Amino acid sequence: MSKFAQKVKRYYDAGLWSAQMVRDAYGKGRITAEEMAEILDEDGEESEDDDPEPQRTYDFTGMSAAEVVRSLSYRPTKDELQQACDWLGLAYTAQMTNAQLKALIYEAAGVE
Repeated sequence: MSKFAQKVKRYYDAGLWSAQMVRDAYGKGRITAEEMAEILDEDGEESEDDDPEPQRTYDFTGMSAAEVVRSLSYRPTKDELQQACDWLGLAYTAQMTNAQLKALIYEAAGVE
């Protein structure tokens, strides 16, 4: 098992990584299919833990634009950024990148 796969296994076993995060590491070529199967203890059977995680809803109720910016996570997901844009009433398209969405939110909040 590669050094990176060992780290992923430790994180997964400690509950810091979800099964989807392990699959993403495989999808990005960081671990092999065999390493992924070993980490997830897959034996061909589907487990309950392999269900996709539900979409998270971010609550920006009562927040100003500046408070929304401060509440964003360090590396916000596209979903988080789109929900912030919706809350702030900002127009965006699905084709916009995370950087473009973040810039739009920061501009609305007057943050550089």
